[in-house]
Amino acid sequence: MKNERRTRSVARWVASLLSIPLLLSMIAMPATAIVAANTVNSRMIIDGHVKTADLADRSVTTGKIGIGAVTKNNIALKAVKSGRIADGAITTAKIRNGHIRTNNIAKGAIKSDRIADGAITAAKIRRGHVGTEEIALGAVRSGQLADGAITSAKLRNGTITDADISSNAKISALKIDEVGLNADTIDGKNASDFVGKSGSQDLAGDLTAQNFSYSAAKTGYLSIHPSALVPGDDEIKFKRGIWLNKVNGGAGDFYAPISLPNGATVVALRYSVYDTEFGHTWAALIRVSHSSMSQSTMANSGNSVTGTGWTVLTDSSIANPTVDNDNYSYVVKVRLSQAWTTLRAGNIVIKYTYTTMEK
Repeated sequence: MKNERRTRSVARWVASLLSIPLLLSMIAMPATAIVAANTVNSRMIIDGHVKTADLADRSVTTGKIGIGAVTKNNIALKAVKSGRIADGAITTAKIRNGHIRTNNIAKGAIKSDRIADGAITAAKIRRGHVGTEEIALGAVRSGQLADGAITSAKLRNGTITDADISSNAKISALKIDEVGLNADTIDGKNASDFVGKSGSQDLAGDLTAQNFSYSAAKTGYLSIHPSALVPGDDEIKFKRGIWLNKVNGGAGDFYAPISLPNGATVVALRYSVYDTEFGHTWAALIRVSHSSMSQSTMANSGNSVTGTGWTVLTDSSIANPTVDNDNYSYVVKVRLSQAWTTLRAGNIVIKYTYTTMEK
């Protein structure tokens, strides 16, 4: 409207100079047709009369917008892109609660001092991502350990002490390394308090063992002196001292009970005899059944030979050689065929082997 008034003022002035027909034709023309380019300035425009329709598309440049003149209502939804936001322009107050997602956070951006105490729950920790360095010293208590989680590989050598072993542990003998076991490591005991594996040992007091076995068979000997022999008949007269001989009558038998270790194996019978003139003598090992009192010969030295003086008769062919004291008793028998001082009975020796100590 302001333009039109100015245009009419110009027209009236021009009309005074021109002819009426020319003036009338200029008045009938549009204002834009008679206004030269770039002749309308800010003073010619009434305030508030420039409307949206008067503005050409993209005609408003940055220089035309006053500082602070663009408000939130002037900005279209989603119009502000990342490139339009100055670095550091987004403050805490500008971020709506709960609108920062995982993909909005740069790797390594969250430091320890940005995390509230107690904010990291088990659900926030990815499986397998807690390493040794993340666990504080002394943080793992008994309650944090699953049953059976501590394997041999997890135990440092030498860390298990007596206090760690239950009094009810009942450690199997198979778990004890006899090479590494030393009596000095047993509380209150010294090596001298125990029996060694080899060599001679001096023991004080009683030795108790439920079952004692030798690694190899041992050899034992049972010696019977002739003074232990008694006649099988009260009518037999004899002389007994260092040796034994009959002093009357013909043949006579003498007996002596013996005790052998149960389970031992008899391997030989030896009989010392003196025979220089008449008759002969022999010795036998006999076992007698407890249930029937029947007897059986285990070994017999055989007859002496006249004229040999002192000699030893031996029998190593043993019948039923294993000693069974539960079912049998054992006795030696000596026979002298004549009553002469030149026919004498000497020592008798039973040789046997054993692998366990008799209970």
